[in-house]
Amino acid sequence: MFISKALGVAPGYYGQSMNNLTFGAFGLYGNSRMLHKDAVLMSYGYGLYAFVPIMRSKDGKSRAMTMSLESQGYIATGMKFNYATAADF
Repeated sequence: MFISKALGVAPGYYGQSMNNLTFGAFGLYGNSRMLHKDAVLMSYGYGLYAFVPIMRSKDGKSRAMTMSLESQGYIATGMKFNYATAADF
C-alpha cells in the first residue's frame, strides 16, 4: 500500500472515516485438490485498490464540501471453495 497526505483527507464509504490518498495491490496464489478427481487446481487472484480525496477536508475533521473516489478491481481463477469461480467436478 502506498499512503500519502499529499491530497489531504476525505471521508470514505458512507462517510465512515477520513482517509488519505491510498493506492495498493494485493493477491493470492495456491493449490487445491479436487474432490472427485485426482487433480490439483491452481488458484490465483490479484487486484488493485485506490482511494483518492478529490475535494479534501478543510481542517482534516469536517466532512463539509468533501468528495472522494474509492475503487477496487479484482480478478481470480480456480477459486473452488464456496463455488466462487469454478464448479466442483
